[in-house]
Amino acid sequence: DMSDNLLHLAITNQWEAFLDGAKEACKNDAMQCLFIFSTLVSMKSAVPNSVMETFVDMNCPALALQRNQENGSTPLHEAINGGISVPSIRMLIESCPASVNALDAYYQTPLDSLSQKIVMNEERRKYTHETGPNDDLHPKEETLWECARLMINALCYSSNDHNFLGLHCSMPLLHALVIAGQKCPESLRRRAFDLYSFQLTVKDSNGNLPIHLCASVVPDFQEDIELDDFFELIERGPQTLLIKNLGGKTPLQIAKESGRTWYTGLRALLAAKPESLEIFRLQLGL
Repeated sequence: DMSDNLLHLAITNQWEAFLDGAKEACKNDAMQCLFIFSTLVSMKSAVPNSVMETFVDMNCPALALQRNQENGSTPLHEAINGGISVPSIRMLIESCPASVNALDAYYQTPLDSLSQKIVMNEERRKYTHETGPNDDLHPKEETLWECARLMINALCYSSNDHNFLGLHCSMPLLHALVIAGQKCPESLRRRAFDLYSFQLTVKDSNGNLPIHLCASVVPDFQEDIELDDFFELIERGPQTLLIKNLGGKTPLQIAKESGRTWYTGLRALLAAKPESLEIFRLQLGL
Protein backbone atom coordinates (compact mmCIF):
# COMPACT_ATOMS: atom_id res chain seq x y z
CA ASP A 1 0.00 0.00 0.00
CA MET A 2 1.41 3.39 -1.06
CA SER A 3 0.32 5.19 2.14
CA ASP A 4 1.92 2.57 4.40
CA ASN A 5 5.13 2.68 2.39
CA LEU A 6 5.31 6.48 2.61
CA LEU A 7 4.64 6.40 6.34
CA HIS A 8 7.47 3.89 6.78
CA LEU A 9 9.84 6.11 4.82
CA ALA A 10 8.85 9.11 6.94
CA ILE A 11 9.23 7.30 10.26
CA THR A 12 12.66 6.00 9.25
CA ASN A 13 13.75 9.46 8.03
CA GLN A 14 14.25 8.39 4.42
CA TRP A 15 13.14 11.79 3.24
CA GLU A 16 14.51 11.77 -0.30
CA ALA A 17 12.73 8.50 -1.04
CA PHE A 18 9.64 9.83 0.73
CA LEU A 19 9.46 12.93 -1.47
CA ASP A 20 9.91 10.83 -4.61
CA GLY A 21 7.10 8.51 -3.53
CA ALA A 22 4.87 11.40 -2.45
CA LYS A 23 5.29 13.10 -5.82
CA GLU A 24 4.06 9.98 -7.57
CA ALA A 25 1.23 9.39 -5.08
CA CYS A 26 -0.10 12.94 -5.42
CA LYS A 27 -0.38 12.89 -9.20
CA ASN A 28 -4.03 13.52 -10.06
CA ASP A 29 -5.09 12.60 -6.52
CA ALA A 30 -5.83 15.72 -4.48
CA MET A 31 -7.27 13.85 -1.51
CA GLN A 32 -4.19 11.64 -1.26
CA CYS A 33 -2.11 14.81 -1.33
CA LEU A 34 -4.12 16.29 1.53
CA PHE A 35 -3.82 13.05 3.52
CA ILE A 36 -0.03 13.03 3.16
CA PHE A 37 0.14 16.71 4.13
CA SER A 38 -2.00 16.10 7.24
CA THR A 39 0.25 13.19 8.20
CA LEU A 40 3.35 15.35 7.92
CA VAL A 41 1.75 18.09 10.02
CA SER A 42 0.79 15.56 12.71
CA MET A 43 4.43 14.46 12.93
CA LYS A 44 5.36 18.05 13.82
CA SER A 45 9.07 18.61 14.53
CA ALA A 46 9.98 15.08 13.39
CA VAL A 47 9.65 16.40 9.83
CA PRO A 48 12.49 18.71 8.70
CA ASN A 49 11.29 22.11 7.51
CA SER A 50 13.02 21.56 4.17
CA VAL A 51 10.97 18.39 3.56
CA MET A 52 7.67 20.12 4.40
CA GLU A 53 8.56 23.11 2.24
CA THR A 54 9.52 20.89 -0.71
CA PHE A 55 6.29 18.90 -0.40
CA VAL A 56 4.13 22.04 -0.23
CA ASP A 57 6.00 23.68 -3.10
CA MET A 58 5.60 20.73 -5.46
CA ASN A 59 1.88 20.30 -4.71
CA CYS A 60 0.60 23.89 -4.67
CA PRO A 61 -1.73 25.37 -5.75
CA ALA A 62 -3.82 22.16 -5.84
CA LEU A 63 -3.01 21.36 -2.20
CA ALA A 64 -4.04 24.80 -0.92
CA LEU A 65 -7.53 24.39 -2.40
CA GLN A 66 -8.38 21.12 -0.60
CA ARG A 67 -10.56 20.61 2.50
CA ASN A 68 -10.66 17.92 5.14
CA GLN A 69 -14.04 16.23 4.70
CA GLU A 70 -14.43 15.58 8.44
CA ASN A 71 -13.86 19.03 9.91
CA GLY A 72 -13.82 21.33 6.89
CA SER A 73 -10.31 22.53 7.60
CA THR A 74 -8.00 23.69 4.82
CA PRO A 75 -4.26 22.94 4.70
CA LEU A 76 -3.74 26.48 6.03
CA HIS A 77 -5.84 25.67 9.12
CA GLU A 78 -3.73 22.58 9.70
CA ALA A 79 -0.48 24.44 9.06
CA ILE A 80 -1.33 27.11 11.65
CA ASN A 81 -2.49 24.63 14.27
CA GLY A 82 0.43 22.31 13.58
CA GLY A 83 3.07 25.02 13.75
CA ILE A 84 4.84 24.32 10.43
CA SER A 85 7.45 26.69 9.04
CA VAL A 86 6.77 30.19 7.76
CA PRO A 87 7.96 29.41 4.18
CA SER A 88 5.40 26.59 3.93
CA ILE A 89 2.64 28.86 5.21
CA ARG A 90 3.74 31.57 2.76
CA MET A 91 3.42 29.12 -0.16
CA LEU A 92 -0.06 28.04 0.93
CA ILE A 93 -1.20 31.66 1.25
CA GLU A 94 0.27 32.77 -2.08
CA SER A 95 -1.31 29.76 -3.80
CA CYS A 96 -4.75 30.53 -2.41
CA PRO A 97 -5.10 33.92 -0.64
CA ALA A 98 -8.82 33.31 -0.09
CA SER A 99 -8.04 30.39 2.24
CA VAL A 100 -7.11 32.90 4.96
CA ASN A 101 -10.85 33.56 5.37
CA ALA A 102 -12.05 29.98 4.84
CA LEU A 103 -14.35 28.70 7.59
CA ASP A 104 -13.96 25.19 8.99
CA ALA A 105 -16.78 23.16 10.58
CA TYR A 106 -16.34 25.17 13.81
CA TYR A 107 -16.72 28.53 12.00
CA GLN A 108 -13.06 29.35 12.55
CA THR A 109 -10.79 30.84 9.90
CA PRO A 110 -7.03 30.19 9.87
CA LEU A 111 -6.58 33.80 11.01
CA ASP A 112 -8.90 33.17 13.97
CA SER A 113 -6.78 30.16 14.91
CA LEU A 114 -3.59 32.19 14.64
CA SER A 115 -5.07 35.01 16.72
CA GLN A 116 -5.96 32.54 19.48
CA LYS A 117 -2.47 31.08 19.33
CA ILE A 118 -0.90 34.52 19.74
CA VAL A 119 -3.16 35.28 22.73
CA MET A 120 -2.33 31.94 24.35
CA ASN A 121 1.38 32.52 23.77
CA GLU A 122 1.18 35.94 25.42
CA GLU A 123 -0.78 34.58 28.39
CA ARG A 124 1.75 31.81 28.89
CA ARG A 125 4.63 34.30 28.92
CA LYS A 126 2.74 36.57 31.32
CA TYR A 127 2.37 33.84 33.93
CA THR A 128 5.70 32.09 33.44
CA HIS A 129 7.70 35.36 33.15
CA GLU A 130 9.86 33.84 30.41
CA THR A 131 9.87 33.50 26.66
CA GLY A 132 9.69 29.73 26.86
CA PRO A 133 10.99 27.15 24.40
CA ASN A 134 10.60 27.42 20.67
CA ASP A 135 8.68 24.27 19.82
CA ASP A 136 5.41 23.22 18.21
CA LEU A 137 3.34 24.27 21.23
CA HIS A 138 5.26 27.46 21.96
CA PRO A 139 6.62 28.98 18.75
CA LYS A 140 8.65 32.17 18.87
CA GLU A 141 6.65 35.37 18.99
CA GLU A 142 8.26 36.69 15.82
CA THR A 143 7.27 33.49 13.97
CA LEU A 144 3.61 33.93 14.92
CA TRP A 145 3.60 37.60 13.94
CA GLU A 146 5.29 36.92 10.60
CA CYS A 147 2.49 34.43 9.87
CA ALA A 148 0.00 37.12 10.91
CA ARG A 149 1.64 39.64 8.57
CA LEU A 150 1.41 37.23 5.63
CA MET A 151 -2.20 36.37 6.35
CA ILE A 152 -3.32 39.98 6.85
CA ASN A 153 -1.60 40.86 3.56
CA ALA A 154 -3.73 38.18 1.91
CA LEU A 155 -6.90 39.80 3.26
CA CYS A 156 -6.10 42.88 1.19
CA TYR A 157 -6.42 41.05 -2.11
CA SER A 158 -9.12 38.95 -3.70
CA SER A 159 -8.30 35.39 -4.70
CA ASN A 160 -8.33 36.38 -8.39
CA ASP A 161 -6.10 39.42 -7.99
CA HIS A 162 -3.14 38.72 -10.28
CA ASN A 163 -1.06 41.36 -8.52
CA PHE A 164 -1.02 39.31 -5.33
CA LEU A 165 1.64 36.83 -6.44
CA GLY A 166 3.82 39.68 -7.61
CA LEU A 167 3.61 41.38 -4.23
CA HIS A 168 4.61 38.24 -2.33
CA CYS A 169 2.86 39.45 0.82
CA SER A 170 5.36 42.28 1.02
CA MET A 171 3.53 44.98 3.00
CA PRO A 172 4.61 45.70 6.57
CA LEU A 173 2.16 44.48 9.19
CA LEU A 174 0.47 47.80 10.08
CA HIS A 175 0.11 48.81 6.43
CA ALA A 176 -1.70 45.56 5.64
CA LEU A 177 -3.71 45.82 8.84
CA VAL A 178 -5.25 49.20 8.06
CA ILE A 179 -6.23 48.08 4.55
CA ALA A 180 -7.74 44.81 5.78
CA GLY A 181 -9.56 46.69 8.54
CA GLN A 182 -12.34 44.75 10.22
CA LYS A 183 -11.65 41.61 8.22
CA CYS A 184 -8.96 41.06 10.83
CA PRO A 185 -9.91 39.85 14.36
CA GLU A 186 -10.17 42.76 16.79
CA SER A 187 -7.88 41.16 19.40
CA LEU A 188 -5.16 40.75 16.79
CA ARG A 189 -5.53 44.33 15.57
CA ARG A 190 -5.15 45.78 19.07
CA ARG A 191 -2.07 43.68 19.82
CA ALA A 192 -0.52 44.60 16.49
CA PHE A 193 -0.91 48.33 17.20
CA ASP A 194 0.79 47.87 20.58
CA LEU A 195 3.68 45.69 19.41
CA TYR A 196 4.35 47.29 16.01
CA SER A 197 3.82 50.97 16.77
CA PHE A 198 7.29 51.65 15.32
CA GLN A 199 5.77 50.98 11.88
CA LEU A 200 3.66 54.13 12.17
CA THR A 201 6.61 55.97 10.58
CA VAL A 202 7.62 53.23 8.11
CA LYS A 203 6.96 54.04 4.44
CA ASP A 204 5.97 51.54 1.76
CA SER A 205 7.27 51.60 -1.81
CA ASN A 206 4.92 54.50 -2.63
CA GLY A 207 6.05 56.54 0.35
CA ASN A 208 2.82 55.81 2.23
CA LEU A 209 2.68 55.52 5.98
CA PRO A 210 -0.19 53.50 7.52
CA ILE A 211 -2.05 56.80 8.07
CA HIS A 212 -1.96 57.58 4.31
CA LEU A 213 -3.42 54.18 3.45
CA CYS A 214 -6.06 54.35 6.15
CA ALA A 215 -7.09 57.85 5.08
CA SER A 216 -8.11 56.42 1.71
CA VAL A 217 -10.46 53.81 3.24
CA VAL A 218 -13.86 55.30 4.13
CA PRO A 219 -16.12 53.43 6.60
CA ASP A 220 -19.66 52.73 5.38
CA PHE A 221 -21.67 52.46 8.58
CA GLN A 222 -21.73 53.88 12.11
CA GLU A 223 -20.40 50.66 13.64
CA ASP A 224 -17.54 50.74 11.13
CA ILE A 225 -16.72 54.32 12.16
CA GLU A 226 -16.48 53.27 15.81
CA LEU A 227 -13.89 50.63 14.90
CA ASP A 228 -12.09 52.73 12.28
CA ASP A 229 -8.29 52.53 12.64
CA PHE A 230 -7.96 56.10 11.35
CA PHE A 231 -8.69 57.53 14.80
CA GLU A 232 -6.25 55.10 16.40
CA LEU A 233 -3.51 56.16 13.98
CA ILE A 234 -4.17 59.86 14.60
CA GLU A 235 -3.98 59.40 18.36
CA ARG A 236 -0.86 57.23 18.26
CA GLY A 237 1.06 59.19 15.63
CA PRO A 238 0.14 62.88 15.40
CA GLN A 239 3.66 63.51 14.07
CA THR A 240 2.77 61.57 10.93
CA LEU A 241 -0.08 63.88 9.92
CA LEU A 242 2.18 66.42 8.18
CA ILE A 243 4.21 63.86 6.21
CA LYS A 244 3.71 63.64 2.45
CA ASN A 245 3.87 60.46 0.41
CA LEU A 246 5.71 60.19 -2.92
CA GLY A 247 2.71 61.76 -4.60
CA GLY A 248 3.20 64.85 -2.43
CA LYS A 249 -0.02 64.27 -0.48
CA THR A 250 -0.59 64.52 3.25
CA PRO A 251 -3.10 62.33 5.11
CA LEU A 252 -5.55 65.28 5.17
CA GLN A 253 -5.51 65.68 1.40
CA ILE A 254 -5.96 61.92 0.86
CA ALA A 255 -8.79 61.77 3.38
CA LYS A 256 -10.60 64.68 1.78
CA GLU A 257 -10.19 63.32 -1.76
CA SER A 258 -11.34 59.85 -0.66
CA GLY A 259 -14.59 61.19 0.75
CA ARG A 260 -13.92 61.21 4.46
CA THR A 261 -16.09 63.78 6.21
CA TRP A 262 -15.90 65.93 9.32
CA TYR A 263 -17.27 62.99 11.31
CA THR A 264 -15.23 60.21 9.70
CA GLY A 265 -11.84 61.67 10.52
CA LEU A 266 -11.31 65.24 9.33
CA ARG A 267 -12.26 66.77 12.68
CA ALA A 268 -9.97 64.43 14.61
CA LEU A 269 -7.11 65.04 12.19
CA LEU A 270 -7.36 68.83 12.34
CA ALA A 271 -7.71 68.76 16.12
CA ALA A 272 -4.48 66.77 16.39
CA LYS A 273 -2.54 68.87 13.86
CA PRO A 274 -4.25 72.19 12.97
CA GLU A 275 -1.28 73.20 10.84
CA SER A 276 -2.09 70.40 8.38
CA LEU A 277 -4.89 72.62 7.08
CA GLU A 278 -2.43 75.32 6.09
CA ILE A 279 -0.31 72.78 4.19
CA PHE A 280 -3.47 71.60 2.44
CA ARG A 281 -4.34 75.17 1.42
CA LEU A 282 -0.84 75.73 0.04
CA GLN A 283 -1.11 72.54 -2.01
CA LEU A 284 -4.34 73.82 -3.51
CA GLY A 285 -2.84 77.25 -4.13
CA LEU A 286 -5.34 78.99 -1.84
